[in-house]
Amino acid sequence: MLLGLYFLKGGLNLLKKDRVMMEIRYLYLLMIVGLFMSISMAFIFDLGGITSYVIYDGQEIDTEAENFFEYENFLEEQIIFEYENIDRNNIEVVFIVEGDLNGSVFLEDNIIEMLPSEEFRPLRYNISLEGELESGIHKIEIISLEFLKNDKGLKPKSRVVSEAFVFVPYPGKYIDATLNISSITIGENSEFIVNVKNLGSENVENIYANIVINNLFGEKIDYFETSSSSLAVDEIKSLISNWNVSVNPGRYMVNYEVFYDGESKLFEEEIQIGSNNLTIDGILVSTYQFGGIAKIQILVDNQWNQDLEGVNANLIIYDSGGNELTNIRSSEERVVAFSKKELFAFWDTKEIQIGDYDAKLNVYYGDKIVSKDIVLSANEDSLKIFGVGYSVRPSGGGVNMTNLLLIIVIFFLIVNIAWFVYFKRNSKKNSKKKKRKKEIM
Repeated sequence: MLLGLYFLKGGLNLLKKDRVMMEIRYLYLLMIVGLFMSISMAFIFDLGGITSYVIYDGQEIDTEAENFFEYENFLEEQIIFEYENIDRNNIEVVFIVEGDLNGSVFLEDNIIEMLPSEEFRPLRYNISLEGELESGIHKIEIISLEFLKNDKGLKPKSRVVSEAFVFVPYPGKYIDATLNISSITIGENSEFIVNVKNLGSENVENIYANIVINNLFGEKIDYFETSSSSLAVDEIKSLISNWNVSVNPGRYMVNYEVFYDGESKLFEEEIQIGSNNLTIDGILVSTYQFGGIAKIQILVDNQWNQDLEGVNANLIIYDSGGNELTNIRSSEERVVAFSKKELFAFWDTKEIQIGDYDAKLNVYYGDKIVSKDIVLSANEDSLKIFGVGYSVRPSGGGVNMTNLLLIIVIFFLIVNIAWFVYFKRNSKKNSKKKKRKKEIM
């Protein structure tokens, strides 16, 4: 505004000094006044953003949008949209109306035909409403079914080509809310913002929200409360709180209950903290005999707060020229939350030579993958793995961990039996000695 006044003053000074160029200066003056008015209007109306919205199916809808209408007992509107022949085919298009107000929506053209040369076709439909309607948002969708004229046997392509919203205000006090969360990092504070709007016909004197963090089993993890405020009709405000994120990575449910003048409304939203990470902790060659089947165990660690389904390992082994030699895969397994699991893969070493083999280990879970580049070193009596994990060097057919534990258990059992027999014999000898002493006495 001050900038506009400065230029206005400069323009007036020019008018006083030189009357010969009156018309040019007059034009300059008009430009300055226009600039001044534009700046002022921008400050007054805060141009460029969505200043009002309502919430439909969890989505914030701009109430200032062209196809948004507020209903008060009567509505007559015409909406124009363009249909695009995306693939430039010879097509026939059928239009249908979806939504609870479809009986009050009238298409001027229910069926159209378009040639490959026609890219766009302008179309219209009318909305005609009268009488009482249920409070809230009513969504109207125009859906197209596109058929190829030369092959109607194909399934038609369908898409939403236009939509409109009719909002019927709520009587009394009524609010709606959405949740915005700043970036969530474990060990740091995260800002929770509950945006509330008064969709009713009365002002709200006091409004706040309680936020509860639950795991997916419904168990409460944490609880905190937002700031409070008043809320006028059609007004939007933000209720803010901070949460120190001290949980494990995973998916959680946020239940936020908004309290306003003795009434309350409960909302729920799922959030994700961190990422569903699974790591490869090691590889164990449990059985190996050169020329036979090697049993390879891949140890994975689920660091997520939910079970991971369909986890499987894929080991691709290459020859010295970088060509794929073999491709083996484990079975699919379920890895319980915060636990480790062994995946088993079997490698037939019948056709291989002694030496080193480059390999890539891929572990798949959901739509994610974790990979490791490793080297397999095959010898007559051992299979060593470099890059991750470790190997064992069995003799003959090999000794796996289970057999080793079994041998240890048997060893300790034999030792215990030997000690038991030894003490039993000693106790018998001692009892005989005591008996002899009594007889002598």
